[in-house]
Amino acid sequence: MNRMLEEHIKYSLYPILDVKENHYDGILFTKNELCNECLSKQCMKVKNKKDYHIEKCHKELLSFKVTIQGKIFIVYGFKNDYNGLSRTDKKKYQSKIYFRNLHSVQRWVEKVNENMNIHHEKLDENEKNNSIFIHDIKKIYSSILRKIESYIKNNCDTPKDLDNCIKNADPDILSIYKAINLLEYQFNVIDFVSNPDSATFGHTRQIHIYKVIDKLVRIFKSISSNEIRIVGNSFNKLYIYHSFITLMFILIDNAIKYSHENQDIEIQIDDIAYDKTSIKVISFSPYLTPAERSDIFEKYHRGKNVKKIISEGQGIGLYVANIIADALDTKIHVDCSNSINKIDNINYCSVSFEFELHHLD
Repeated sequence: MNRMLEEHIKYSLYPILDVKENHYDGILFTKNELCNECLSKQCMKVKNKKDYHIEKCHKELLSFKVTIQGKIFIVYGFKNDYNGLSRTDKKKYQSKIYFRNLHSVQRWVEKVNENMNIHHEKLDENEKNNSIFIHDIKKIYSSILRKIESYIKNNCDTPKDLDNCIKNADPDILSIYKAINLLEYQFNVIDFVSNPDSATFGHTRQIHIYKVIDKLVRIFKSISSNEIRIVGNSFNKLYIYHSFITLMFILIDNAIKYSHENQDIEIQIDDIAYDKTSIKVISFSPYLTPAERSDIFEKYHRGKNVKKIISEGQGIGLYVANIIADALDTKIHVDCSNSINKIDNINYCSVSFEFELHHLD
C-alpha cells in the first residue's frame, strides 16, 4: 500500500481490514473486542462480494467490502442496527441486516478516491513536465559522453576497440566516464516513470546478458564501498528489449543503497537453456515482511526499515523495474532469508531479487 493511501485509511470512521488481515482502527470506533477472540474470520469472505454488500458473522457483527484505488478493504466489527428500525422500515430489509451509517462510509470512500485521483493527476503532470526538462538535459550529457568517448579513443592504441580503450584509460577520465554513464541510466528510470510504454520501444535486439551486467558492475564499483561480484556465467545472447539494462541498473543500485556497509553484493547468472537465463541479485539489506514483499513494486512505496536507512527517496525504482519485467515477459521474485540480524535497531537479512529471461522473438 502506498503512503498516501495508508494515510487516508487511518482516517476511516470504522475499523478496517485489508486483504492480508492487517487491521486499522477507525477514528470513531476501534476494533470490536469480540473480533479479538474470533478465529473463523468470516468477515473476510465479503471480499468476494460486491462493494457495500453487508453480511453477518456468527458473532452477529456486520461487515462489507469497499474498494479504494483498486484495493479491497473490509469494514467490519460493527453492530446490526436492524432492531432500531420502525416496524414499517423493517419490512424493507428482509435479510434483517441494516447499518445506519452505510452512506457516511460510501461518502468517505468516494472522497478518498476523489482526493487520490486528483493527487495522481498532479503527480502525472509533474512527471510529464520533469520529463520534458530532463529530455533537454539528456541532450547535454549525451554530448559530453560522446566527447569523452572520442577523447578516450583518440588517446588509445586500439581506437576501434572502445572497451579495451576504456580499460586502459586514465583513471580520472575513466571516473568521469563512469559517472556520466550512471547519470544516463538514472535519467532512463525517470523516462519510464513518465512513459511506462517506453519499456517496449524499439525492436528486440540481441543482448549479451553477462556482458551487460559486467559493464554495470564495473561502473558501480567506482562509487560503491560494497564489494560487488558476479557468480556463475552466461553465454546467452537473448533477443530482448534494451530496457533490460535499466532493469539491471535499478536492481544493482537498489542493492547498493540499502545493503549494510562492507557487505558483499552478489549477482548470480546462470544459463538454464540456450534461450533462457536466470538472474539473481542478493544483498544483506533490511528485512522485508511478507506484506512488504508484495507491495514493494507499488509506485511510491517504501518499507519502514528502508526509511530508517535513507529517509529521502521517491519509491519509483522498483516500480519501474516491475514495468520493465512485464515488458520482458518475466516476473521478479523477492525473498528474504530466515536468518535475521538486528543491527542499530534494524533487522537485516539476505534479500534477493530473482527473475528469468528468455527470447521475446
